[in-house]
Amino acid sequence: MTDNSVYEAARNEILEIDRFPDYLIRDPRSIAQIIRSLAEKRCMVSVYITPGLSFVSAVLGLSANGEEVILDSSPDQQLQGRALEAETLTCVTRLDGIRVQFTLDSPYQGFEEGLKTILCALPEVVLRLQRREFYRLPVPVNNPVTCQINLPQADGSMKAFSLRALDISNGGVSLLMALDELPITPGMLLEHCLLSIPDSEPAPIILRVRNRFNVESRTGSHSSRLGCEFQGLSARLSNNIQRYIFKVERERRALQPGA
Repeated sequence: MTDNSVYEAARNEILEIDRFPDYLIRDPRSIAQIIRSLAEKRCMVSVYITPGLSFVSAVLGLSANGEEVILDSSPDQQLQGRALEAETLTCVTRLDGIRVQFTLDSPYQGFEEGLKTILCALPEVVLRLQRREFYRLPVPVNNPVTCQINLPQADGSMKAFSLRALDISNGGVSLLMALDELPITPGMLLEHCLLSIPDSEPAPIILRVRNRFNVESRTGSHSSRLGCEFQGLSARLSNNIQRYIFKVERERRALQPGA
């Protein structure tokens, strides 16, 4: 599995929008403008049929009456069929670096200049999440972050599992593990964990598992990605995470041409 393919799946995970009431847009005119901007800037969109089944699409624009969203169809006919059979589609993208998420109801097939499209009613609410602390750094393989998870066993003992981080922020961390390696499900509280960041001592943390996705690489191999939220993060660890993010970003900029 390539790091890019895994990271793209991680950064476009579905969020529970009710957790962010201050970032929800309900005005139809504002929502229509966001849809037009996505089309004008040709933003790629992850379209989720179910939490673990998605395809990459693009917003093509609004219908002539402005009441429907036009999505590009999936080149995979099976996925296209599944999308048209779904009650809702959840779309996740970024507009000018800001996360945008919305749900589309009752998709049906349309045509745009002779090409198949997907038509849905204009969403009633859009999440536009612009918060600095939600910036996620994709963790480079050559400067890794790992998390040791200790799980209780049937005999009462604890067993340690070391997982590689895919991305990290002050809000949480995404972890990669082999498919069905651990009996971890969304909602679980992982209380016995150690986070290891380069140039820092391993720090005890508590994680709340927010989601779990199975990810397929281009070679066909499968793994699972855990989206975890920090619980009661200490100021010291928060500072260490921020320093790590700044350090990696500086190194990346130094490697860019003309930097």
